[in-house]
Amino acid sequence: MLKDRKLFFVSLFFFLSFIIFNFPFPHATPFGELIFSASSWPINNNSSAIIALLLLGLCLILLVKSLNKFKGRAVIIAILAAALLPPFIAKTYQHTLASGIYAVHYDSQASSCQFDKINDEIISIQCDLAFENYSSNDVQFTVEFNDRYRLEDDPVQELLNAVGPFKVTLSSNESGIIQFNREIDVSDLNNQLEAGGGNGMMITLHSDGNIRKL
Repeated sequence: MLKDRKLFFVSLFFFLSFIIFNFPFPHATPFGELIFSASSWPINNNSSAIIALLLLGLCLILLVKSLNKFKGRAVIIAILAAALLPPFIAKTYQHTLASGIYAVHYDSQASSCQFDKINDEIISIQCDLAFENYSSNDVQFTVEFNDRYRLEDDPVQELLNAVGPFKVTLSSNESGIIQFNREIDVSDLNNQLEAGGGNGMMITLHSDGNIRKL
């Protein structure tokens, strides 16, 4: 089956590099993108995707060249494994070995924040955040709202952090919606807010010096 064992192991190296580059843990941002963002190399979402595709492409090319037969099947299996393994490994780790905030799952699409204007000086904000604790121990942490993608005319996340911290305690294997309610003074804002909201908020969990950006 193998025509060139050396090429096969090199293709395996690129496959593992792809898995590591796209590993979505401990943060929501893939591991490879975090490495580049921490360095002086300029990188954005597009360049990160290009690097990932390059790693996978090299893997598939070398894999095909290393085999005598079953090349099509091998390519299909490699593509499926590349797509499914990173989230599967991360979820399996959270369910089995992880502890503390590393065992906490945050569902951004099931979470939302809504704000309403009470008067010219006060707005009321309600945030419903969906969490699940996969561990058999209670977990305590604080939540910070990540304003990485905040628009200049949308100060809600910054205002929320100003009235934090938001403390959360999840019992063992608990899942559900954690609700925060705050009334915030906006009298100093040039842009007076009326009403609005949305979901998909990025947050950061803090606990005992550990941090997860989700």
